[in-house]
Amino acid sequence: MLILASAIFTVYTLPWAVLFPGHDWVATVFLIEDWSWFAMMVPITLWYWISLKWMDNHSRWEDVRQDMD
Repeated sequence: MLILASAIFTVYTLPWAVLFPGHDWVATVFLIEDWSWFAMMVPITLWYWISLKWMDNHSRWEDVRQDMD
């Protein structure tokens, strides 16, 4: 759900008002007018996805802790 929400917000952060300048409703609904939010959200979304994949593959911390004892 975190990845989906981040991906949806990443799409929202595209500067739609710049991409569609003739439509006033686009500027009203999509308030972001530069690429900075999009440039920030892409690596954040990738980081969430990669870290959750890593956690799924390395979720055996309890087994490691028992092996150390």
